[in-house]
Amino acid sequence: MFIMIVGGGKVGSQLARELSEKGHELTVIERGARRYEILSEEFEHVALNGDGSEIWVLERAGIERAEMVIAVTGDDEDNILIAQMARERYGIERVIARCNNPRNLQHFELLGAKPAVSATDLILRLIEHEVPRY
Repeated sequence: MFIMIVGGGKVGSQLARELSEKGHELTVIERGARRYEILSEEFEHVALNGDGSEIWVLERAGIERAEMVIAVTGDDEDNILIAQMARERYGIERVIARCNNPRNLQHFELLGAKPAVSATDLILRLIEHEVPRY
């Protein structure tokens, strides 16, 4: 499966490692020059330096053939925008967006950026599962 990851920080780079080990074809888009250098050393021919919220960058990275897009930048607005573009402009059904600020989770859902993943929300669900009367 061809998967596009937008955001090459800790989360994005770890996802890239895991998905690469499972045999998936990847492209990782990273805006920061230093992070991009690190990614390009580890993932030869996979990393792309650019702003993943810009259409021309997504197209240069091959979004037209992506089967899944994962938006894990540190900016919720970028993640919402990337998820919306992937779904609405390119018709990609498998889109996952990271929600950094739990207060923004409703915005992700209202704008159709689903599923949105919030670390805080996941931890609360685990607590509820482990401590049912929480």
